[in-house]
Amino acid sequence: MNFSKFRIDFKTLRKIVFIGFPDSTTELSCGIVVLLFNLSLTKYIGENALIYYSVINYINTLVLMTMMGITQGMQPLTSFYYGAGNIDNVKKLLKMGIKATIIASVAVFAICMAFSGPIVSLFIHPEETMLFNEGVRVFKIFSISFLLVGINVIISGFFVSVEKPSISTVISLGRGLVIVVLSLISMILIFGGQGIWMTTIVSEFICLILSLVFLKKNFSTLDSNLNKVA
Repeated sequence: MNFSKFRIDFKTLRKIVFIGFPDSTTELSCGIVVLLFNLSLTKYIGENALIYYSVINYINTLVLMTMMGITQGMQPLTSFYYGAGNIDNVKKLLKMGIKATIIASVAVFAICMAFSGPIVSLFIHPEETMLFNEGVRVFKIFSISFLLVGINVIISGFFVSVEKPSISTVISLGRGLVIVVLSLISMILIFGGQGIWMTTIVSEFICLILSLVFLKKNFSTLDSNLNKVA
């Protein structure tokens, strides 16, 4: 192994940054959203709400990582077949990824609803009856969002794989910051503090519609887009 001279290919570097931007926006916006939720919960419900939100965040992270795992398993093959011009396999992989995500989402939702008590009891002692019961209630409400989040994640990842990071950025920024903040404000105005627990459901649903619109518009034109790239 020896040191050698190298030149930075700014064209390639720009492409890497452009493609990686959607994932970076998701990571950057996460802290902002958590801060806004914490401030809103403290103001409109009280400090106990932060306990419930901590429980939700632990489980939400596990669910999100599961969906990202499915997405990251699909991405390398999707990029390979897209680069090879095999659009049929690209479309098959997306359909398989969406099916796997739907199955995982339904399974996670069913588990969270059926075992909400035992799950919450890992963080809140059942003997603290009021705290525990309220924790179970809000956890069940939030769990509805698990039915939606996976499809948004996999569609966003798909667009990165086929060199459409601008669309992925719109979806990532939408579900990670813009739409969720607007949903948070709207839910508080309409339902008060309790509306905070429905914020993620509403924002993921809006993002799902947006994702499906983008997918429908671009799915059938992958062949022509590949020809333009070539």
